[in-house]
Amino acid sequence: MEISSSGMNFAVAVSIVCVLVQNLIFFTLMPALTSLILYWFPRGPLKSLTDDAHLSLLTRRALKSLKFGSGFEVSVLVTSTFVLAQSKKVAGLVLRQFCPFYLLDFLRRNVSPFWPSRISFSETGIWTFLSVSIFRYLILDNVRRTRARSFSSSDKSITKTARVRHQSDSHYEFNTAEEIRDLDEMKRLLAEKKCDLMNNSEILFLLKLGLIRPYALEKILQDATRGVVIRRKFLGEDKFKSLPYQNYDFEIAAKACCENIVGYVPIPLGIVGPILVDGIECSPLLATTEGALLASVNRGCKVIKISGGAKTSIFRDEMSRAPCISFPSAAAALECFQWLEDPYNFTIIKDAFQSTTRFGKLLKVTPYPAGRLLFLRFSASTGDAMGMNMVSKGTNKAVDTLLQLFPSARIESISGNACTDKKPSAMNWINGRGKTIIAEVSIPEKVLTANFKCTAKQLADLNVKKNLIGSNVAGSIGGFNAHAANIVAACFIASGQDAAQVVEGSQTMTLFEERVLDSETFLHASVTMPSLEVAAMGGGTNLEPQRSILTSMIGQEAGLNPGDKSRRLASVIASTVLAGELSLMSSLVKGTVRKITLTYIEVLDHVTIRELYKRRFSREPYETK
Repeated sequence: MEISSSGMNFAVAVSIVCVLVQNLIFFTLMPALTSLILYWFPRGPLKSLTDDAHLSLLTRRALKSLKFGSGFEVSVLVTSTFVLAQSKKVAGLVLRQFCPFYLLDFLRRNVSPFWPSRISFSETGIWTFLSVSIFRYLILDNVRRTRARSFSSSDKSITKTARVRHQSDSHYEFNTAEEIRDLDEMKRLLAEKKCDLMNNSEILFLLKLGLIRPYALEKILQDATRGVVIRRKFLGEDKFKSLPYQNYDFEIAAKACCENIVGYVPIPLGIVGPILVDGIECSPLLATTEGALLASVNRGCKVIKISGGAKTSIFRDEMSRAPCISFPSAAAALECFQWLEDPYNFTIIKDAFQSTTRFGKLLKVTPYPAGRLLFLRFSASTGDAMGMNMVSKGTNKAVDTLLQLFPSARIESISGNACTDKKPSAMNWINGRGKTIIAEVSIPEKVLTANFKCTAKQLADLNVKKNLIGSNVAGSIGGFNAHAANIVAACFIASGQDAAQVVEGSQTMTLFEERVLDSETFLHASVTMPSLEVAAMGGGTNLEPQRSILTSMIGQEAGLNPGDKSRRLASVIASTVLAGELSLMSSLVKGTVRKITLTYIEVLDHVTIRELYKRRFSREPYETK
C-alpha cells in the first residue's frame, strides 16, 4: 500500500504525540487508576486472572494496602480513565489507517508495549501494564508507610523521653510543703475534669475522702505513671519499696492489660538456640525463674539444629466459644439442633457472626445437647489475634439471630465451659483449640550418642514407660509429656501471651520412635499440641518489651497473610518444647537429672545468691555462709 508523504508525515506526528501523551498518562495517572480499579474490582476474579506468579504476589500485596482516596483523587481518576480511553482509541484508529503492519509491530515491540495491535487488544501488553502499575503503587505505598513509621517512631521517642524526664522531676514526687487548696475549689476542678491541674497532695487528699476511686486515677489524671505513683502512696509505699515502677510505659498497660497498677515485676529472661524451625533459624527467648531450664532446652536446640532442624505441621487453626442456650424441653432443643445441620441455615449464622469482624471467619458450629440445654461450639479463624474477644463478639451476634428464630430459647451464658478456655478438658484434647500443631525431627543415632550419651532405643523405651504409661496411671488429660508446661509458660510470659492458657497450651503428647532407614538408625521425635493458643497482636503483645521479644522470635518478615505471624510463633514454641523434651528425657535416661538437682540444691544451701553471681562473672572461689 502506497502512502503519500503528507499522510506519512501526519501519521508520524500523530504517533509522536500519542507516544508522549500515553507515556505521560502512564507514568502519572495510571498507578492511581489501577488502584481504583483494584479497589472496586471483585477480589476473587482479580486473583483468578493473575495466573502469573509474580503478578499474583504483587496483586495480593496491593489488595492488602489499598486505601480509598479523597473526592479530588476520585475525580482525577475518573478523568484519567476517560482521557486514557479516548487517547488509545484515537491513536489506534489513526495508526491502523495510515501505518503499515510492520511499523505498528515495531513500535509495539520497541517503543511501548501499550500500542494498539491489528490482531487483538490482549497483545498490547495488558499484563505488563498491570504489573508495572501495581508495582509503582506499592512503591508509593511503601514510601507513605515508611514516612508514617518514621513520624510515629519520632513522636514515640519524644513522648518516651518526656515521660522518663517526668519520672525524675517534681511532677511525680510528693512535696510535703505543697499547699492544699480549698475543698470546694478541688471539687470544682474534679467536676470539670481538670484533676491534672491539682498537685499530688491534693489528689491524695481527695482519695482519702473517697471523692476519687483508686482504680480511676489513670483516667482522671490522664497520666498513667502519675496514677501509679499516687496509688502506691495511698496504699502504703513501704509495702512496695522493692517493687519498681520507673522507666516503664504504663499507658498501654493501663488501657489493655491491667487495672489498679502499683508497679511491675522483673522476671529473668534468657535466650536459647539458635534452633532451625522450618528452615529458618531463630533464637527463642524464655522468661522463667526455674534454674537449669534454659541450659537444658539449649542442649535440645543444638541437637535439633545439627539434625537438620524441626519441621512443623499445623492441622487446625481456630478459636472457639460455646454459649449455653436453654429451651423449654429437649424436643425444642432437638428442633434447633436439626435446624443447625442445614448448610443454608449455617450461612445465616455465619453472616451474622462475620458482620462483627473483618478478620474472623466462622468455620463451623457444633451443637452438644444436654437435657433441655444446647451448647453451641462456635469455631472461627482469627488471623494473628488469639481471638477470644473477636469470637465472643461474633458469637453474641449469631446467638441473637438464633434467638429471633427460636423465641422460646434463652441464653444462659455466652461461655458455657464447652469452649474450653483455661481449663483442662477432653474437648480441647480431641477437637483442638487455637493451633493444633505437630513439631518433629529425625535425629541420627550418632548425634544422640555424641550429644546426649544415649541411644534411640533407650529414649523410645523410657518415653513409653514415663510419658505414656505413667501418665495413663495418673489419669492425665493431655499430660503425656515430660515438662512441656515449663517451656510453654516461659515462652508465653516472655512474648506477652495469656499465661493462664498454659493450662491447655501445654497439653502435649511426646512420641519417640526408633527407626532404621538405609541401615542407619534414627530417632523420630515429635510433640503433638492440640490446643496451642497464641497471638501476634492484641493483649500483652501490645506492651513494648513483649512486642520486641515476639518480633525477635518470629522475625521481621513472618508472612504477608493474616495469621502467618501467629502460626510462625506457634511453630517456634512447639519446636522449643520438642527441644526441652529431648534434653530432659536424655538426662533421665542417664540418671543425671537426680545428680544435677541434688548438686543444685546443695549449692543453694551453702552459697548465697550474691556469691553465685560473683562466682559466675569473676570466677573467684565460692565463699560459704
